[in-house]
Amino acid sequence: ITNCYFYDGNATANNFSFTHHIDHCTFDTLKGAQEFYQGYSQQPSYFNNSFITNMSGVTGGGIGIVIGGAEVGAVNPSYTISNNMISASGAGIFLDPVRNLNILDNLFINCSPGVQFGVAGYQGTTNTDNVLIRGNHFTNTYIAFSFYGSASRESVRNINIVSNVMYYPGANSQFANGGGWSTNVFFTYNTLYSVTFGLSGKSMTGQWWNDS
Repeated sequence: ITNCYFYDGNATANNFSFTHHIDHCTFDTLKGAQEFYQGYSQQPSYFNNSFITNMSGVTGGGIGIVIGGAEVGAVNPSYTISNNMISASGAGIFLDPVRNLNILDNLFINCSPGVQFGVAGYQGTTNTDNVLIRGNHFTNTYIAFSFYGSASRESVRNINIVSNVMYYPGANSQFANGGGWSTNVFFTYNTLYSVTFGLSGKSMTGQWWNDS
């Protein structure tokens, strides 16, 4: 899907369960740009060089990209989200669950939060695993990363958050927070400007986050 414009106000533009490549598209005034069920896909997919804005529709709410549906025993091929601008009244990207995901060099503006690992609406039969989040910028985004998986489903593991930049001029902002379960989560070489709290994981269970 290349050089397409999606505008509706009360629906998600794409709802896929098959391999795809989205490039240089605009998604404007929708409930979401895309929902993807990963477990049925057989080859790597890509969502890049696109513009996602006003993800609140005409009735409020809205998420940029939702990925879920990772399945036990399935291929769960890689998914790469890169070089996009994402603005949403809810999460820029919501994961529930996903495997083999790359989130690279995107700009998140006015999202809440930027990337959310969640358990609401859980679809799939396995847990989030092997996620690289690198080189992204978060501007006027109150929370960059939010972790709300659980130990029994959507348990988040093996996450590398590397060389991201966050700027938020208001009070009580957080680079990462959560109240769920995670293990092997690494924060490395990230840069924060005017952010109140770096990592706020006091309600998390599992293993301590690693920061360097």
